[in-house]
Amino acid sequence: MLWIAVLSALGGLLLLALGGELLVRGAVGLARRLGLSNLLIALTVVAFATSMPELVVTVAAALSDKPDLGLGNIVGSNITNSLLIVGAAGLIAALPPAAGLSRRDAPSLLGVTLLFLLLAFFTAPLAWPQGLLLLGLMGVYLVGCYRQECRVPDGDAVNEVAELSEEAPARLDAALGLTALGCAALAFGAQLLVDGSIDLARAAGISDAAIGLTLVAFGTSLPELATSITAALRRHPDVVLGNVIGSNLFNLLAIGGVLCLPGKVPIAAEFRRFDLWVLAGCTVVLVLLLRRGRPIGRVASLLLILAYAGFLWAQFGDEARLAAAVAGH
Repeated sequence: MLWIAVLSALGGLLLLALGGELLVRGAVGLARRLGLSNLLIALTVVAFATSMPELVVTVAAALSDKPDLGLGNIVGSNITNSLLIVGAAGLIAALPPAAGLSRRDAPSLLGVTLLFLLLAFFTAPLAWPQGLLLLGLMGVYLVGCYRQECRVPDGDAVNEVAELSEEAPARLDAALGLTALGCAALAFGAQLLVDGSIDLARAAGISDAAIGLTLVAFGTSLPELATSITAALRRHPDVVLGNVIGSNLFNLLAIGGVLCLPGKVPIAAEFRRFDLWVLAGCTVVLVLLLRRGRPIGRVASLLLILAYAGFLWAQFGDEARLAAAVAGH
């Protein structure tokens, strides 16, 4: 039934948000107990933990033989990050681009997005060779980040972890408990969200890809949205763009790589026709905003949010037109 599917999807979203928060706090507490530096925690523990919702949902979709849902989650999350999250945070406070972002991370994101598009258009169906390539590039990027942060030990990532460490549990058993609860909530929430989304798509006559690009992508981007809005409210807007670019890179390289490992991932016609081009456009716009050297203000932020609304309208408007055409025949 439709209402059961809606409740399942909403329950999954809530569990993902809760699980992500618990996992970040618990993992940071564990890392501090193990004596890891703020730098290493920022580049590994926090980056991995905040992207766990996308990862577990993508894995659950792959195991449910729904690759369109997993691919839609990856592409949709990057579109959501670039348009909605940057736009929402930019309405609260102007977002100044750090020098390191425009010099290293923005070109990296542009190059990785181009590679992902080339793989999708010319080597589909994607499989383990492409997956290993993407995961290998993720490792190369992390090494580069580590070396860069070592040269700038008081960077934004390190300062952000210092604030997280103050909120993390000091006792080992409490940190272990939060980590375990977070992992359990993520796993259960991901399965609920995937099952509910599949049922919702069937009941409403919407494709798995459209659900992945919209509902699932928005849900798995909630941790980044909450983190970015909090950073803007706390007058740390420089953290927002770093989080978005880091999340987008992780989605394409790490999560995209994991999606390709179990088996072949076909690229549906609707991705080739529209969504991958939107991903490319969002990435180019974000990189241009960073490279111009001026803060992203309220006008640009409002335009980004309107662009995201247009993307949603295009998704569901296209699905509605398709359903009407099918019904007419």
